[in-house]
Amino acid sequence: MDAQGVFVSGVSGMGPALSAEGERIVNAKVAERDRLLDDLEKRGLDVNALSHRHRLCYKREHEHDRASGHEETLEEAQSRIRLQKAQIEHLNHLLAVQENKVLLLREALDAAQNKERTAQDEQTRARKA
Repeated sequence: MDAQGVFVSGVSGMGPALSAEGERIVNAKVAERDRLLDDLEKRGLDVNALSHRHRLCYKREHEHDRASGHEETLEEAQSRIRLQKAQIEHLNHLLAVQENKVLLLREALDAAQNKERTAQDEQTRARKA
């Protein structure tokens, strides 16, 4: 579908109005997003964090936009790409470290819960004996 089918032409003011088809598309996307967010919230994810940008990330994004406002030479573009690849590699490393920490914390929690269950089971057996 092209933009002509989504917007009502000839509408002035705040911008073009959605046609009935455009409203249907927007409503379907909003409903799908809401279902997805509800599912993520049920799984324990903080869905508010998904809709708000981290201040530092937001600042960096705008710094990049300002920096890319001029035409780059080939060398500048290649340098920027190398820098961004290094940043991605660094972020992947940080992510792996955090995933490892989560794994170790889960294992420690499981071990503590198992130890507690074992102690409770032994107390129950001792009372019965």
